[in-house]
Amino acid sequence: MTTRRKLIGISTVVALCAISGSGCKKKKTEAPPDKGSASSGSAMAGSASSGSAMAGSGSESAGAGAAGSGSAASSGSAAPPTAAIKFDELGAGWERTDEADGGRLGYVAAVNDSKFPVDNAEFQFTFGPLDGFEGDDLPTDPAKYGDWNALEMKTKVDKTEKIGDAHYFAFFGPRDATDEDKYFQVVKKLGDKLWLCGGSLYKGADYNKIPKVRDEVLANAKKICASMKL
Repeated sequence: MTTRRKLIGISTVVALCAISGSGCKKKKTEAPPDKGSASSGSAMAGSASSGSAMAGSGSESAGAGAAGSGSAASSGSAAPPTAAIKFDELGAGWERTDEADGGRLGYVAAVNDSKFPVDNAEFQFTFGPLDGFEGDDLPTDPAKYGDWNALEMKTKVDKTEKIGDAHYFAFFGPRDATDEDKYFQVVKKLGDKLWLCGGSLYKGADYNKIPKVRDEVLANAKKICASMKL
Protein backbone atom coordinates (compact mmCIF):
# COMPACT_ATOMS: atom_id res chain seq x y z
CA MET A 1 0.00 0.00 0.00
CA THR A 2 1.05 3.56 -0.55
CA THR A 3 2.19 5.64 2.38
CA ARG A 4 1.12 9.25 2.05
CA ARG A 5 3.69 11.82 2.99
CA LYS A 6 3.37 15.58 3.00
CA LEU A 7 2.77 16.95 -0.48
CA ILE A 8 3.10 20.68 -0.88
CA GLY A 9 2.29 22.85 -3.83
CA ILE A 10 1.17 20.30 -6.41
CA SER A 11 -2.42 20.70 -7.54
CA THR A 12 -3.00 23.70 -5.32
CA VAL A 13 -6.32 25.26 -6.24
CA VAL A 14 -6.57 28.98 -5.58
CA ALA A 15 -9.41 31.32 -6.50
CA LEU A 16 -8.03 34.65 -5.37
CA CYS A 17 -8.35 38.22 -6.48
CA ALA A 18 -5.40 39.22 -4.32
CA ILE A 19 -2.28 41.02 -5.43
CA SER A 20 0.22 42.34 -2.91
CA GLY A 21 -2.36 42.22 -0.14
CA SER A 22 -4.17 45.35 -1.33
CA GLY A 23 -7.91 45.84 -0.90
CA CYS A 24 -10.41 44.32 -3.28
CA LYS A 25 -11.83 46.60 -5.96
CA LYS A 26 -15.58 46.19 -5.60
CA LYS A 27 -18.19 47.08 -8.15
CA LYS A 28 -20.14 50.17 -7.20
CA THR A 29 -23.46 48.41 -7.75
CA GLU A 30 -22.52 45.26 -5.80
CA ALA A 31 -22.28 44.59 -2.09
CA PRO A 32 -18.82 43.52 -0.87
CA PRO A 33 -18.28 39.76 -1.17
CA ASP A 34 -18.35 37.71 2.00
CA LYS A 35 -15.00 36.55 3.28
CA GLY A 36 -14.98 32.86 4.08
CA SER A 37 -12.48 30.28 5.13
CA ALA A 38 -10.47 28.52 2.44
CA SER A 39 -11.56 25.13 1.17
CA SER A 40 -9.68 22.90 -1.25
CA GLY A 41 -10.91 22.13 -4.74
CA SER A 42 -8.17 19.51 -4.94
CA ALA A 43 -7.67 16.57 -2.67
CA MET A 44 -3.95 17.14 -2.79
CA ALA A 45 -3.31 20.45 -1.08
CA GLY A 46 -5.09 23.03 1.04
CA SER A 47 -6.07 26.21 -0.75
CA ALA A 48 -8.66 28.91 -1.21
CA SER A 49 -12.20 28.01 -2.20
CA SER A 50 -13.12 27.91 -5.88
CA GLY A 51 -16.64 28.92 -5.03
CA SER A 52 -16.24 32.56 -4.15
CA ALA A 53 -14.09 35.53 -4.99
CA MET A 54 -11.89 36.50 -2.09
CA ALA A 55 -10.67 39.90 -1.03
CA GLY A 56 -7.77 41.33 -2.99
CA SER A 57 -6.92 43.69 -5.80
CA GLY A 58 -9.24 44.14 -8.77
CA SER A 59 -6.36 44.89 -11.09
CA GLU A 60 -5.41 42.53 -13.88
CA SER A 61 -2.23 40.50 -13.81
CA ALA A 62 0.75 41.85 -15.65
CA GLY A 63 0.80 40.29 -19.10
CA ALA A 64 1.11 36.87 -20.68
CA GLY A 65 3.50 34.19 -19.52
CA ALA A 66 6.29 32.94 -21.75
CA ALA A 67 5.96 29.60 -23.48
CA GLY A 68 9.43 28.48 -22.41
CA SER A 69 10.64 27.42 -19.02
CA GLY A 70 9.70 29.67 -16.12
CA SER A 71 12.04 31.77 -14.05
CA ALA A 72 13.04 30.83 -10.53
CA ALA A 73 11.31 32.63 -7.69
CA SER A 74 14.65 34.07 -6.63
CA SER A 75 17.47 34.68 -9.11
CA GLY A 76 20.04 33.94 -6.43
CA SER A 77 18.74 30.43 -5.71
CA ALA A 78 18.66 27.20 -7.65
CA ALA A 79 15.83 26.93 -10.16
CA PRO A 80 12.85 24.93 -8.86
CA PRO A 81 12.11 21.59 -10.57
CA THR A 82 9.14 22.99 -12.49
CA ALA A 83 11.39 25.52 -14.27
CA ALA A 84 12.43 22.66 -16.60
CA ILE A 85 8.85 22.32 -17.89
CA LYS A 86 7.88 23.96 -21.16
CA PHE A 87 4.41 24.69 -22.51
CA ASP A 88 3.06 25.72 -25.86
CA GLU A 89 2.28 29.43 -26.17
CA LEU A 90 0.22 30.40 -23.14
CA GLY A 91 -1.67 33.21 -24.83
CA ALA A 92 -2.54 36.72 -23.76
CA GLY A 93 -3.50 37.20 -20.13
CA TRP A 94 -1.82 34.04 -18.84
CA GLU A 95 1.04 34.15 -16.36
CA ARG A 96 3.41 31.44 -15.24
CA THR A 97 5.51 31.30 -12.08
CA ASP A 98 7.85 28.63 -10.75
CA GLU A 99 8.39 28.37 -7.02
CA ALA A 100 9.97 25.85 -4.67
CA ASP A 101 6.60 24.27 -3.87
CA GLY A 102 5.44 23.97 -7.49
CA GLY A 103 4.61 25.83 -10.67
CA ARG A 104 1.54 28.00 -11.19
CA LEU A 105 -0.48 29.14 -14.17
CA GLY A 106 -2.76 32.11 -13.67
CA TYR A 107 -5.35 33.99 -15.68
CA VAL A 108 -7.39 37.08 -14.84
CA ALA A 109 -10.66 37.82 -16.67
CA ALA A 110 -12.41 41.18 -16.61
CA VAL A 111 -16.02 40.46 -15.61
CA ASN A 112 -17.22 43.89 -14.46
CA ASP A 113 -20.33 43.61 -16.66
CA SER A 114 -21.45 40.42 -14.92
CA LYS A 115 -22.90 39.54 -11.52
CA PHE A 116 -19.51 38.37 -10.29
CA PRO A 117 -18.87 40.13 -6.95
CA VAL A 118 -15.65 41.87 -8.03
CA ASP A 119 -14.43 43.38 -11.29
CA ASN A 120 -11.95 40.62 -12.15
CA ALA A 121 -12.13 36.86 -11.77
CA GLU A 122 -8.83 35.12 -11.15
CA PHE A 123 -8.16 31.52 -12.07
CA GLN A 124 -5.10 29.64 -10.90
CA PHE A 125 -3.79 26.18 -11.71
CA THR A 126 -0.67 24.32 -10.61
CA PHE A 127 1.78 21.86 -12.08
CA GLY A 128 4.58 19.67 -10.81
CA PRO A 129 5.81 16.09 -10.39
CA LEU A 130 3.93 13.42 -8.47
CA ASP A 131 6.12 13.50 -5.37
CA GLY A 132 5.59 12.98 -1.67
CA PHE A 133 4.33 9.40 -1.90
CA GLU A 134 6.11 6.08 -1.70
CA GLY A 135 4.98 2.49 -2.17
CA ASP A 136 4.80 -0.34 -4.65
CA ASP A 137 1.45 0.81 -6.02
CA LEU A 138 2.57 4.33 -6.94
CA PRO A 139 1.45 4.75 -10.58
CA THR A 140 4.00 5.05 -13.35
CA ASP A 141 1.44 4.90 -16.18
CA PRO A 142 -0.61 8.11 -16.67
CA ALA A 143 -3.66 6.01 -17.58
CA LYS A 144 -3.66 4.45 -14.10
CA TYR A 145 -3.37 7.71 -12.19
CA GLY A 146 -7.12 8.29 -11.97
CA ASP A 147 -7.93 5.09 -10.11
CA TRP A 148 -4.89 5.50 -7.85
CA ASN A 149 -5.80 9.07 -6.94
CA ALA A 150 -9.43 8.12 -6.34
CA LEU A 151 -8.34 5.46 -3.85
CA GLU A 152 -5.58 7.49 -2.22
CA MET A 153 -7.60 10.69 -1.88
CA LYS A 154 -10.98 9.08 -1.14
CA THR A 155 -12.55 10.67 -4.20
CA LYS A 156 -14.06 9.41 -7.45
CA VAL A 157 -13.34 9.91 -11.13
CA ASP A 158 -16.05 11.89 -12.91
CA LYS A 159 -14.50 11.95 -16.37
CA THR A 160 -11.48 10.68 -18.28
CA GLU A 161 -10.10 11.73 -21.65
CA LYS A 162 -7.00 10.91 -23.68
CA ILE A 163 -5.30 14.00 -25.11
CA GLY A 164 -2.33 12.88 -27.21
CA ASP A 165 0.12 11.34 -24.75
CA ALA A 166 -1.63 13.03 -21.82
CA HIS A 167 -4.56 11.80 -19.74
CA TYR A 168 -7.24 14.12 -18.38
CA PHE A 169 -9.13 13.23 -15.20
CA ALA A 170 -11.96 15.13 -13.52
CA PHE A 171 -12.49 14.28 -9.85
CA PHE A 172 -15.47 14.92 -7.63
CA GLY A 173 -13.56 15.55 -4.42
CA PRO A 174 -13.75 13.87 -0.99
CA ARG A 175 -16.79 11.87 0.13
CA ASP A 176 -18.59 14.91 1.55
CA ALA A 177 -17.68 17.10 -1.42
CA THR A 178 -19.90 19.64 -3.14
CA ASP A 179 -19.76 20.82 -6.74
CA GLU A 180 -17.22 23.50 -5.88
CA ASP A 181 -14.79 20.78 -4.74
CA LYS A 182 -14.57 19.32 -8.23
CA TYR A 183 -11.12 19.49 -9.80
CA PHE A 184 -9.12 18.15 -12.72
CA GLN A 185 -5.66 16.81 -13.41
CA VAL A 186 -3.84 16.39 -16.71
CA VAL A 187 -1.20 13.69 -16.25
CA LYS A 188 1.82 12.99 -18.44
CA LYS A 189 4.93 10.88 -18.07
CA LEU A 190 7.95 13.10 -18.55
CA GLY A 191 11.31 11.44 -18.02
CA ASP A 192 10.90 8.87 -15.26
CA LYS A 193 8.11 10.70 -13.41
CA LEU A 194 4.43 11.45 -13.73
CA TRP A 195 3.75 15.18 -13.91
CA LEU A 196 0.42 16.72 -12.95
CA CYS A 197 -1.18 19.94 -14.12
CA GLY A 198 -4.61 21.13 -13.10
CA GLY A 199 -6.78 22.62 -10.42
CA SER A 200 -10.31 23.55 -9.57
CA LEU A 201 -13.18 23.28 -12.03
CA TYR A 202 -14.54 26.48 -10.46
CA LYS A 203 -18.07 25.22 -9.93
CA GLY A 204 -18.76 27.43 -6.92
CA ALA A 205 -21.57 29.96 -6.61
CA ASP A 206 -19.69 33.06 -7.77
CA TYR A 207 -18.02 31.37 -10.74
CA ASN A 208 -21.35 29.90 -11.79
CA LYS A 209 -22.35 33.50 -12.54
CA ILE A 210 -19.77 33.61 -15.35
CA PRO A 211 -20.13 30.15 -16.96
CA LYS A 212 -18.94 31.14 -20.43
CA VAL A 213 -15.83 32.84 -19.09
CA ARG A 214 -15.12 29.93 -16.76
CA ASP A 215 -15.58 27.27 -19.44
CA GLU A 216 -13.32 29.10 -21.88
CA VAL A 217 -10.56 29.50 -19.27
CA LEU A 218 -10.83 25.83 -18.27
CA ALA A 219 -10.64 24.71 -21.91
CA ASN A 220 -7.48 26.77 -22.38
CA ALA A 221 -6.00 25.48 -19.11
CA LYS A 222 -6.66 21.91 -20.20
CA LYS A 223 -4.94 22.53 -23.54
CA ILE A 224 -1.96 24.25 -21.90
CA CYS A 225 -1.55 21.46 -19.37
CA ALA A 226 -1.65 18.81 -22.09
CA SER A 227 1.23 20.58 -23.88
CA MET A 228 3.53 20.14 -20.84
CA LYS A 229 6.98 18.81 -21.81
CA LEU A 230 10.60 18.77 -20.68
